[in-house]
This record gives sequence, structure tokens and C-alpha cells, in this order.
Amino acid sequence: MKYQKKRNKRAQMQTSFHQRQKLHGNFSLSAKRAQMEISFGTIFSIILIIAFIVFAAFGIGKLVNTMQYAKIKSFQKELQGHIDSKFNGEYGAVRKEYYLPKKIEKVCFSDDSFENIYFMPFGEFKGGKLNHVDFSRTIPQNSETLCINVNEGKLVLYLRKNQGETLVTIVG
Repeated sequence: MKYQKKRNKRAQMQTSFHQRQKLHGNFSLSAKRAQMEISFGTIFSIILIIAFIVFAAFGIGKLVNTMQYAKIKSFQKELQGHIDSKFNGEYGAVRKEYYLPKKIEKVCFSDDSFENIYFMPFGEFKGGKLNHVDFSRTIPQNSETLCINVNEGKLVLYLRKNQGETLVTIVG
């Protein structure tokens, strides 16, 4: 009896499958449609993931640039502070170490009234203006600039003010 019921159910299932196949035709068309929808959803998800990664990389790049510009501005403020301290203080020389972004190869000083400190490679970082510096003594004779190498982001400068001088001289 139990065996008979199982057999009847199986026969009904096969019949209904065959009836559906006759009514709707082959299932391969709707199966292909379902596969296409899954593929479209997968592709769309991959595109979204790539877009998020690109935007994240762009954001991180902007953050790194902002940090480098902040480091440059901090260096300029710190250097000006040390120059002012030496300008208002006693005579003598003092050794100072500064840390800059590793992209910077040289720090250059020139006797320009608008921008007397700038960075090499030229154009990547904006220079600035230093006060209380005697550029006629800082810059070697027969030269327009004094460029000092930056090693692994480290710059060493000597700030000097001799007796009888009013301005500070920078020595590399």
C-alpha cells in the first residue's frame, strides 16, 4: 500500500513535469534568462566593487598629498621660528634637523623678494618667504641660489649669526 502511494506520487510528478514542458515549451529559454540575470547582477556587483576601490585609492592619494603639504608648511613655520629665535637671540651657530617628504630632493634659497625658499623637483611643492635672513651671505658668490640636498627626507641646516650682524645666515 505504501509502495503504491509512492509510485502514484512519482507518476503524478512526472506527468506534471511533462505537462508543463508541453505547455511552456523547453525550460532552457527561461533557464538562460535566469542565468543572464545572475550574470548581470554579478557583473554589476563587480563594477561597484571596482568603483569603490578606485574612489578609495583616489581618497588615500589625496590624503597623502595633504599630509605632504602639511609637512612642508610645518617645516617652513619651524624654520622661520628658528630663524626668528636666532635673530632675536645671541650670536653663534646652531645645528637644526628638519624632516620633509621623501619626494623632495633639494631645498633651495634665493634672494627673491616674493619666494626665497623653494623645493626640488621644482613645481611639485610651493615655496615660501623667509624673513630675517641675510641672503647675500647665505648664497655663495657668483651663484643665484643655494641648494641643499635632502637625504631620505632629512635636511640639516646651520643657522648662524655673527657678532655685528643683524640678520641670520643659513649654511648647508
